[in-house]
Amino acid sequence: PEFACVRHGDENCDEEEDGQVLEVAAGNGPVDALARALDRALLPSFPSLACVGLCDYKVRILDGDQATGANVRVMIEFQLSGDVAQEVSAKGKKLSWTTVSAGPSIIAASFAALVDGYEFHLSEHVKLEPFEPVIT
Repeated sequence: PEFACVRHGDENCDEEEDGQVLEVAAGNGPVDALARALDRALLPSFPSLACVGLCDYKVRILDGDQATGANVRVMIEFQLSGDVAQEVSAKGKKLSWTTVSAGPSIIAASFAALVDGYEFHLSEHVKLEPFEPVIT
C-alpha cells in the first residue's frame, strides 16, 4: 500500500501547539491514500461526506511530447449514496457530479479535484450553519 498525509487545522488544540493535525492513511496507490487521509481530516467536521463516494477516476496526459514532465488532467466522478442520496433525489438534484483539475503534478491535480468534489457536495447538498470568523 501507499501512504499519504493531510495537514489540517484543529480548533481544539492547545495554544502551545500550532493548531495543526496530520491525518495519515494507507491506500491502493497514492491517490487512494490521499483520498482516505482527506476523509479522515474532514469527516469529523463534515459527517455528510461519508455518503460521498468516488465512482470513477481518470488521468489524461495533456502534452505527451513532454514525457514524464507532461501536464496531466484529472477527472473524478463522485456519487451520493444512502439517506442523503434519497433526500437529494427527492429534491430533483443530481446524485453524481464530476470535477476536473490539471497541472504538472498528478498528486496535486488529484488533490484539487477531490477538494472541489467535496466542496460541491457541501455547497449543493448540505445546509451548513453560517460561518462567522473571529477577528482579533
